This record gives sequence, structure tokens and C-alpha cells, in this order.
Amino acid sequence: MNSVTSKRFTRKTQLFLLIGFTSLTLSPAYSLQGSLIHSAPNAVPVWLWGIETAMWALRALIEAWTISYLAQTHTTTRWQEALIWLLKITLIALIATTLGPVFAAIGQDMSIRESLTDSGYWWWTRGVAAYGPLMMLGAAVAYKIQPDESSYTQLVDEIEALRISLNESEQRANAAELAAKRSEAARIEAERQRTIAEQAANDTEAQRTASERRLKATERKLEEAEQRLNGIAELPNGAEDLFSNEVQERIIAWHQRRPELPNKWLAYVAEASPGYVSDVLKATNGVAK
Repeated sequence: MNSVTSKRFTRKTQLFLLIGFTSLTLSPAYSLQGSLIHSAPNAVPVWLWGIETAMWALRALIEAWTISYLAQTHTTTRWQEALIWLLKITLIALIATTLGPVFAAIGQDMSIRESLTDSGYWWWTRGVAAYGPLMMLGAAVAYKIQPDESSYTQLVDEIEALRISLNESEQRANAAELAAKRSEAARIEAERQRTIAEQAANDTEAQRTASERRLKATERKLEEAEQRLNGIAELPNGAEDLFSNEVQERIIAWHQRRPELPNKWLAYVAEASPGYVSDVLKATNGVAK
């Protein structure tokens, strides 16, 4: 979805569309309700029954849209996550318990009223009536929890920017390391060649021995220089801990950098489970949200 479409088709827009379409599909049902107050079902116009049947087909699409809207909601606390799960499970269970008797009636070549007991039919009709209100409630709660994408996308953009920055820092550090090694190696190699030349020019045993000692000392300098240069590529300010190979170090680093993040998002950026994030923060005197 491009940026123009995403700006127009926001979560607020989806909420209004869900409520509007749900209300539209309920209109024939309320018309039937008004007609049945003073008339028997066989007195209701056939075309009104046809519209009600068509609205049920449209309502099936809205049900799928509502479940998807709930599933795309990013929560920040555990009770919000539990509430979203409750709404999703309730809506799916309602669909199954009301649609199941329909297939059973078709298999028995009966009407739904004939295939169900009195109590079963009573519960089935209440479940059908609960469709619309439950979908509108679910969409409204989901919007209340996450009215827009700004909080979530801001975190994702920040993570991506950090990754790019760290990659650039690592590339610069590697280039600096390579240049320093070459410069140091060239200097030491020049000194080594000079020492070798002095050794070849020496005629006496004592001079050769002294030259050999200088050559060994120069080679030791080369080894020490290489050891000192091994740590040049380290990144500043502990930023490398954000992407450490150790999960616990990543969790602590992200928590210190962004202490306001809930455990669910800490788990996302540190590639860990929310439970493990909570355990690590408790063990390190962190505050679990």
C-alpha cells in the first residue's frame, strides 16, 4: 500500500466504514422488526426478505474485515492484548455457533427452526442478533487502543535508522582499521628491512648478534601492533549491544535506550519472548510493564 493510499485509508477511516456498513446490513433486520410488530411473517413483503438475505452475504465480508482489524491492532499492555483476544475469540465463536446449525439444517433437509430444540433456537436467534453490535464494539475498542499507526511505525523507523547507522559506523571503523594496519605495517616493515640491511653490512659476530636482537625486537613490535589494532572496529557509546549475539545484552541495551517501551515491543526489537524480557528486567532491577 503506497503512502497516499495509507493516509486516506487510516484506521479511523476503516472504523467509520465498518460501523457504516454494519449499520447498513442491519437496516433490513430492523425493518422486519417493525413489520412484525403488527403483521405475521407471511404478511411481510417478499422483496424485504430478499434484501435481508443479501445483507447477510455482505455481513460475512464485514465479519472478516472486523477480525482482520482486530488482528492488526498493536497493543501496549497485557490487558489490552487480552481484551483484543477476547473479542476475536468471541466473534469467531459466535460465527461458528450460529453458522453451524445452518449447515446442520441443510444436511437434514429441514428449516433451522425444525432442526433445533426450543432452547437451541432461542440461543441461536440471540446469537444472530448479537452479530452487528459485537462487530461495532470490537472495531471501536480496537480503535481506542490504537487510533493510528504513528507509535508503531515510529519505533520501526527508529530501529531501521539505528541499523543503518551502525552499519555505516562499522564500515568506517573497518576502513580506519585497514588504513591504520597498512600504515603501521609499512612503517615496521621499513624498519625491519633497515635492520636486515644493517645485519648484512655487519662484519663482526658481535655486530651481527646485535642486529639479530634488533630484528627480533622489531618483529615483536609488529606482533604487538597487530594485537593493538584488533579492537579498532568497536562501535562507540555501547550501540553494538543493541544487536549483540547475547539476547540478555540486547534486552538491557534497548531498555536503557528506550525505558518507556513496553515488554512486548522490547521483545520485538531484542528478538526475544515477552516472558523472557520480563525475567531479565526483574533480574537486573528493571521495571516490567
